[in-house]
Amino acid sequence: MKKIVYTSLIVIGLLTACSQPLNTPPKNTAPDVAKPTAAASSDLSAGNAIRGKELFNGAGTCNACHSLEKGVKLVGPSLAGIATTAATRKSGMSAKDYLRESIISPNAYVVADFQPNLMVATFGESLSKQQLADLLAYLESLK
Repeated sequence: MKKIVYTSLIVIGLLTACSQPLNTPPKNTAPDVAKPTAAASSDLSAGNAIRGKELFNGAGTCNACHSLEKGVKLVGPSLAGIATTAATRKSGMSAKDYLRESIISPNAYVVADFQPNLMVATFGESLSKQQLADLLAYLESLK
């Protein structure tokens, strides 16, 4: 009985962590600003993979739900080798565009064996363009 309760608490904790926004995301307060689209990845500035890694590993962020170890499933799929895998997910879509879409519109493509609506769908608003570029630079380094 204790094991079931403990396991349930871990699952609830992981789901709660994955639903929390990044530590200090800037809010977009400009009126009538369109939500970013996956096709707009060319308008991003150059990303910094080191800052992206810091975002990925920040408290309550990506690493709470995504492992970097191959085959390790947390709440979301493992991101080991995602730079290579991302290019194969959607026909005609580059790895960078797929990764961007997965961050800002996580239900656009749901990896097999995972449920939709588990990942927070507000990162398009909560991440600045620079944070998104940094996170993408880091993810693109995971070959």
